[in-house]
Amino acid sequence: MFLARFLFKLVNVMNSETSPRSLAAAFGLGIFIGLVPLATLQAALCIAIVLFLRVNISLALGATIFARLVSGGFADSFHQLGMELLEREDLYDFWSTVTNHAVLSYASLNNSVALGRTVVALVLLVPAWLTGFLLVRFYRNRVEDWLMQSRLVTFLKSLRIYSLYRTVTSPFG
Repeated sequence: MFLARFLFKLVNVMNSETSPRSLAAAFGLGIFIGLVPLATLQAALCIAIVLFLRVNISLALGATIFARLVSGGFADSFHQLGMELLEREDLYDFWSTVTNHAVLSYASLNNSVALGRTVVALVLLVPAWLTGFLLVRFYRNRVEDWLMQSRLVTFLKSLRIYSLYRTVTSPFG
């Protein structure tokens, strides 16, 4: 039931008048939040950005859950990347400064997994935004009309419960 409700909300979001850029920002920021550890400064800042920019929170939450599920199996890779960066001699002073800084210490960049996750999240931020943008454009140009004319959607719209739902959720009545 949860999955059906989520898919219904996703279709509603995709069919809304919201700009593709805004939906792509929600997707990209959601991927970023899903990749970084939640109890860190970078996650808190990204959540604040989501709220400040007023992007679609449902889409950002869905992208966060998706990124959490996919990234779960990559902990060893995140650890290796983080250790590689932490053990570089030319970066010792930088890591010492970051770790001892009053605010930056909350980023947990002295943790190899947290550092690896943050680096991967930063690298994937723009590609995730671009992917979200292209997916929204593709859906609106190719899939939306086909989906709305499909037999399943036509059947669902003909049901009395759908008309009751539209009456309840309509902003004017």
